[in-house]
Amino acid sequence: MKKIGVYVVTLLFVMATACIPEEKIEKLTLNKQELVATFTGDASKDFNETIEIATGNGQYEITSENEKIATARVVKNVISIRFNSSGETRISIKDKVSGEELKIKVVVNLPFSVATTETTLHVGASKSIAITSGNGSYEVVGGDEKIVATTFSSTTSTTTAIVFKGKEEGSTTVKIKDKTSQEVVEVKVVVQLLKLEFSVKEEVFEFAPNCSESSFQIFGSGEYELMMDNPNIDASLAVDEIGTKIIFNAKGKTEGKLTVRDLETNFEKSIKIKSLEDFVVNIGTDKTEIKTWSKVTYKVAKGYDYPIKVLKGSGNYEISTSNSTVAEVSNDNNGMKFTTKDLGQVNIVMIDKANPCLKIEIGIEVVNMDKKLQLETDKIQIQEGYLSFIRIISGNGNYAVESTNPSIVSASVEEDFIQIETNAVGKATLTVTDLKTNEKKSLEIDVIKALKPLILEPSSISVHKGKTEEAVILSGNDSYSVSSVNPSVATANISGQKVVVTGNAKGNTTIKVVDNETKHEFAIAVSVIEVIPDVKFSVREFNIKKGKTESTVQIVSGSGFYSIASSNPDIARASQSRGVLYIHSSYREGEAVLTVTDTRTGKTDTLRVIVSDGERLALDKTEVTVLKGQEVAVVITSGSGDYSFSIQHAYASAEINGNLLTIKGSQRGNTTITVTDRRTHIKAEIKVTVLNQIGDVKFSVRELRLKKGETNSSVSVHSGSGAYSFGTSDSKVAYSFRSRGVLYIYAANSGRATITVTDAQTGKTDVLNVIVDGAPDLVLSTGIISIEYPKSANVLIISGSGSYRVTESNGRIVSAALIGSTLNLKTYAAGESFVTVEDTVTKQTKVVRVNVTEPVVDVPFELSHNQLFIWGTVGSNYVNEDTVAWISITSGSGDYEIIKNELGDLITVKIVQNSIRIESTRNETKEGVITIRDKKTKKTASIDVRVGMVVN
Repeated sequence: MKKIGVYVVTLLFVMATACIPEEKIEKLTLNKQELVATFTGDASKDFNETIEIATGNGQYEITSENEKIATARVVKNVISIRFNSSGETRISIKDKVSGEELKIKVVVNLPFSVATTETTLHVGASKSIAITSGNGSYEVVGGDEKIVATTFSSTTSTTTAIVFKGKEEGSTTVKIKDKTSQEVVEVKVVVQLLKLEFSVKEEVFEFAPNCSESSFQIFGSGEYELMMDNPNIDASLAVDEIGTKIIFNAKGKTEGKLTVRDLETNFEKSIKIKSLEDFVVNIGTDKTEIKTWSKVTYKVAKGYDYPIKVLKGSGNYEISTSNSTVAEVSNDNNGMKFTTKDLGQVNIVMIDKANPCLKIEIGIEVVNMDKKLQLETDKIQIQEGYLSFIRIISGNGNYAVESTNPSIVSASVEEDFIQIETNAVGKATLTVTDLKTNEKKSLEIDVIKALKPLILEPSSISVHKGKTEEAVILSGNDSYSVSSVNPSVATANISGQKVVVTGNAKGNTTIKVVDNETKHEFAIAVSVIEVIPDVKFSVREFNIKKGKTESTVQIVSGSGFYSIASSNPDIARASQSRGVLYIHSSYREGEAVLTVTDTRTGKTDTLRVIVSDGERLALDKTEVTVLKGQEVAVVITSGSGDYSFSIQHAYASAEINGNLLTIKGSQRGNTTITVTDRRTHIKAEIKVTVLNQIGDVKFSVRELRLKKGETNSSVSVHSGSGAYSFGTSDSKVAYSFRSRGVLYIYAANSGRATITVTDAQTGKTDVLNVIVDGAPDLVLSTGIISIEYPKSANVLIISGSGSYRVTESNGRIVSAALIGSTLNLKTYAAGESFVTVEDTVTKQTKVVRVNVTEPVVDVPFELSHNQLFIWGTVGSNYVNEDTVAWISITSGSGDYEIIKNELGDLITVKIVQNSIRIESTRNETKEGVITIRDKKTKKTASIDVRVGMVVN
């Protein structure tokens, strides 16, 4: 029994034990055990990241190895982690039930940012952008390496910079990755081509030597290195209001090569530098060159002028004397000279004002000596019939002159002048003798045909299409040629002293008349007006026999498109073809009126048709003019022989004797006499004008004084019949001609002449005395002219004696030649020169300033882009680099200007070498166009610019 109880107890114990459940322990697991995040520094958040406990037993203990980097807590199976700074640490979490412990790796990175995300630099230049935040290790993951090279550099122990270097012109976006945080930053990089340029275009830069300062501008980055291979030339940099310039100094004549290096782009440019002795003169007839800083001594005679000829200089000089009682100095339009007044010694000092240190000093000793005979020239060309004078520059006061051919040239001595009178075309030589020393000089004379200036009137003409107008040649040399710039609009031909212009089509053109002797050209502006004239019959009245057809009447004007109507078709009717009227009469006598209508213009004209069986009435005149108390006869050339007449007004009387009608003037006035054929009743009219008796013909003045070469149109003829002829007593002195009722008198040469007018009706005459003084003032068509090399140009001598001499200040740039009264200028190089024209008769001079420019190369004018958007400028507290933009000029001559800015002062536009800089000035929205012009080629390019408003 005891044994059974033990088993039962044991079994019950076992059974009881099996019924009590054993507590389950969970394994500790997390949804992630590594955390990488970026530190934002946002103190408003208690915790930045959370990690869920996937499995565990609900009771945990959590610690951080470095709470300066991160701290943590656990609430309801969620681990909350707060970032305190960047770095790496571990968070330990321990399951208090199971005793398990897990560690979470926490990496806190800094954000990746740079100082700016846009930058602009030049080809060859480098620029750095600071990395303002990051984790220290970076790489380039994008961008065009052909445009920009990208590297990194440490500027401090903790900061790294991105370094960009421009390789070629263009733009690209460079992508930089933070290797630690994997963040990527994009930087837009624009690379512009910055050229190194000089303001001088020549291959050689010349400047005055000694203490002269000379300079030119340099354009580039602003930082340069100068390298000169000649130590005798000093080159230095200076900054003025324009920018950077290079200043040169040298002593003496020397040359070398200057090389300039742009320190930002490493571009180099070289130019040859040459210092010159550019103030050189000679004295009188002595050909010795006197140069800067040289001092020479001359022994000269008392009482003479000694001209100083400048062989090289700026054109602006100063001259002084140390003793004006011994020698006086002057400097005027004729140049510098000194005049010896008394015996003694004197110093003459000349300074080139362009560089005061360019000085020449001449020692003069004035003594008594015979002067050498010197003429102002040894040859001269004079027009036939002209009087000319040649000055004796030096001599002893008593001279004789002899001509080899007096029939061509005769001459006499008047004080210090040789008076030359030309008698015929040809060549002769004058021999001038100084009677004190018997020294002789020869003067070659070439007498050419006297040529008149080409003058026409008017200089502009309006002509109807299909019609003609005339221009009168007032002055010229009898042989002309004429041409039209556009013959399809108008053509012209020469008819005597007239140019007849014919209008061919509506439009404008120019008729050019050339004097074949002088080659002078006169231009006539022609405007052709297309106007359809009124339609008109060739006669007002027409007689026709019964049953006839006549075609002698024409439609002389109109469009060419007509209709014909008759007021009485039973008497007469008509048709027309190509302007010819065919009149058909019936077999009945009577009258009809034919009306022509121009179907283009609607205008009409009428013709009276008289049908009879006899001859038509016809007179030899339909208009007559008769003087009061005098008679005029009109012949009846056709009719029946039986006539009568009537007079409209009693200004005239008449009588008929057979076929002769005699009309007598009664009093001044106008009337009409109607002649009637009594048999046919046909009528014909005569318009009669009665004038008073003609008075004596008279000029408006008795005497006229003119200058040689002058044309006068102020003289008129009074109290004559109006029909005159003119003559002159000496055509070499003065002659007259008429054009369009105006009397012109031309003064050909100095002297006296009479102009005689004869009334063609009365035979009475009157005389005008004409006195011609010396040559007119020397007048040129211009004093300044600009010519593009290698072209030529002409300057006209408007007035003068006809005898001239020309000189050039710099024959290497331009040469001058006289062709009649035209100064022909031929260019050889770019630069500036002065051409002096001297009238050898009046001694007047005129100077033409000639500017020869470089030839314009026809290059295209193109911009890198033609559309642009920039932001408005808010103020100094708001930084936005998009308020400035650059546009490159990719092709052009190098010289540009801004000709239009539709945005006004909202933007500033500047041209910097081959780039255009555009910047907004305030915060405003606007669109407009900027237009840039190439100054040399005159081509233009436009940029559409839009400015956007920034909203804060």
